[in-house]
Amino acid sequence: MSLTKDLSSMLDIEDLRQVCKGIAALEIVMCRKKEFRYYFYDPNWSDNEEVFELINGCGSVKSGCNSNMMILFCPDGCVINGFDNCSYDNEIYYTIDDDGDIQWQKDADKERENILKMKEITQGLPDVFHAFIEKSLEYIKSTFCIWKTKDGKWSRSDMAGTQEDGSAEMLDILDGNPQKYVEFCEWYYQVNIPLDIVEKVYNGESLTLEMVKSLNSKIEDIELVKNELDKMGYPNTL
Repeated sequence: MSLTKDLSSMLDIEDLRQVCKGIAALEIVMCRKKEFRYYFYDPNWSDNEEVFELINGCGSVKSGCNSNMMILFCPDGCVINGFDNCSYDNEIYYTIDDDGDIQWQKDADKERENILKMKEITQGLPDVFHAFIEKSLEYIKSTFCIWKTKDGKWSRSDMAGTQEDGSAEMLDILDGNPQKYVEFCEWYYQVNIPLDIVEKVYNGESLTLEMVKSLNSKIEDIELVKNELDKMGYPNTL
């Protein structure tokens, strides 16, 4: 876990959007059970808004921490909200009563501290992103938030501090290097997939049946794959 200090390495918004869609398309091919996928793309989050999500409940590649991330693409720009449970002092805890049953508790002081920290993390966030972040916080809370307006640069709160936040690891796969997704598949799906095919998908090339079979030779429900890709808006000739 670490803090993203140098935002200059972040991709431009449209390049980031393309990589996100490519990764989500690859996930459709690699994993036919949605509940086991890591990455998702919703092109119809709301009017003129698209969202990429990382949903990870089993521990990440390097840290073993559970993590979630939501990325909004909209006409005003892009905002990323991420949550790393190892970087968050959870206010929820449990005790065991005399009967051996679990009793869930909430630490009110910790809850207030966490609310304050999340306000600091989003300090300086442009107004155009507030509604999305508020909605995002209902789902995943926050340990880091970065944003870029259409004509601006990647930014983060000056009050976010230098604490570990999980952002470097979560954002690593989004740097435009297809080798990162190949390595992810080696770890998570325990398979080796062809780098050249992944590179084509990162570049937004249309997925063919041959490409799909090269990625996942066991796949059978091609029509369902096509339906998911079409719904996501990823080009294909299936």
